[in-house]
Amino acid sequence: MKRLAVLAGLALLLSGAALASLSVLDRPTDTLVLTNGKEVEGHYLGRTDAEIQFLVSTRQQNYAHDKVESLRSPMPHLDEFATRLDRAGPADIAANLAIAEWCDGLGLEREARFVRWRAIAADWDDARAHEALGHRQVRGKWQVRVGRKWLDRERFERDTADWRDALELETSLMRLRANVPLSDAVETVVEWTRTYRAFFVLWGDPVGMPHASEWMTVHLHGDEKSFPKTGSGGPSYFLPEQNRVVVDRTRMKGGGYVRDRLGQILSSTYKNAENARGSAPAWLSESLGLYLQAVLDGPKELDPERILMTDEDWFSAHVNAESPNSLNRILICAWDDLREVPGHELRMAQAYTLFDYCMNAEGERHRPALLEYARGTLAGKVSPTDFTNALQLEGPDFEANWQAWAAKRATERETRKAARGNDGAGADG
Repeated sequence: MKRLAVLAGLALLLSGAALASLSVLDRPTDTLVLTNGKEVEGHYLGRTDAEIQFLVSTRQQNYAHDKVESLRSPMPHLDEFATRLDRAGPADIAANLAIAEWCDGLGLEREARFVRWRAIAADWDDARAHEALGHRQVRGKWQVRVGRKWLDRERFERDTADWRDALELETSLMRLRANVPLSDAVETVVEWTRTYRAFFVLWGDPVGMPHASEWMTVHLHGDEKSFPKTGSGGPSYFLPEQNRVVVDRTRMKGGGYVRDRLGQILSSTYKNAENARGSAPAWLSESLGLYLQAVLDGPKELDPERILMTDEDWFSAHVNAESPNSLNRILICAWDDLREVPGHELRMAQAYTLFDYCMNAEGERHRPALLEYARGTLAGKVSPTDFTNALQLEGPDFEANWQAWAAKRATERETRKAARGNDGAGADG
């Protein structure tokens, strides 16, 4: 019988009995304790000034704040958790163990185990992390439990390099299967957590999107042979049916394209809208993914100025096109129109500049309307008419102003690149 995947992974794996109580995709439930003593099991979706939104079975229930005694859920602590992970970094063992203790105090068992495994990834011999995870020491070597076997570091690294016995890790939101070094697997989970948090800071919270109630899984393949290829031949893709991002780590760094992780997050969150009829239009989801990638890439998290310095010059591609697409054409794009169908490069550039224009142009004048349009998509209002109604567009001025904004951004990009070049030359001199 093949060995079970690593059960002592980065976070607590559910036992078979626990799995039986949940659907295949459901993440662990949260608990809401009401002032009358009643406990409600479900999934925390979010909160407004007036109430807490909770998914009970398949229905959303809203509870006024004065009716709630306490809430046990990782979601309200996600921002602080991600911030602490970033501050600690992968190599500061003491800082990561302090985060684990903070998680223990909040009842975040999976997160606590995850951070202790991050400490082990930095130093396999750290006794504090091993002891907290129930590992054992034999003849001076720490061993971890794998199925029915105890493995030391050498056996652990060798065996989990095989996809059949790949490492399985989890937090309260995501699950990772990977046959890469432990440190790479750990930081992939950190990266995914950072993306989820950044999405809600930038977009989810302003729009009022619900949190996910499903596991979001990532398969990270450290060898080309085990990676299941698709027709597109890309090194990263998202499978909606399995709610899984699949990555060929031999061809790209990190945990896959941010666009794929975002597609996964959007898929999971849209399912929890009250009528579950909504979906993100392709132009919006794809441009939001690229936008998120840009603002996450700098030393300062969520730095909006970084949208000018992406690897691809989307602004010039739009401005220099002989025959740019109409607004309506961009609004009706399907996913493959922006990734695969001939001409997708220009359409993707225009989708990106359209999103940037609505977010940032003219003193952010259009941003409230864009957010209102996004709220409508939660209820299935995704047509071009829904967009034009939300932004109250009349006449050709919008498209002309959008084009002018793209040209302005292209010029700003060139100016910044030139300034960086001059700064570099001065430093070298």
